[in-house]
Amino acid sequence: MKKLFFTLLIGLGLMSAAATAAEKQSIFVNVTSSDNVKAPMAVMFANQGLQHGLDMTIFLNTEGVRLAVKGFNPPANAQNGKNTHEMLSMFVKNGGKVLVCPMCLKAQGYDKSDLIPEAVLSDANKTFGGILSSDKVISF
Repeated sequence: MKKLFFTLLIGLGLMSAAATAAEKQSIFVNVTSSDNVKAPMAVMFANQGLQHGLDMTIFLNTEGVRLAVKGFNPPANAQNGKNTHEMLSMFVKNGGKVLVCPMCLKAQGYDKSDLIPEAVLSDANKTFGGILSSDKVISF
């Protein structure tokens, strides 16, 4: 009986480890800047995460909300020749999520109608849900 119990215990442990290894890891990328270096670096990082099979969410807040504003005209990135609007569009097409802080958007003088189609106005549930369900949170 002890042998059966021990074998069953090991089997359950191995199944649990296999299930954990198969779960998709997630990263929540907090972007606080519309700076020409930090912002494209954050979006490129998030796109690379998608290419590595990770579940990626970008959260734009403070000055970072400008990245999702239609009239914002960021320069092309030196590494890939794309501006942040193009990179965010590619990010969403590849399965990423872009959340925008509503208070920060208002503080910058914009509203929901100013957002590019790929961006979603966040709320407490989406923001905290994204943070708490992510394996890692990274800020730029």
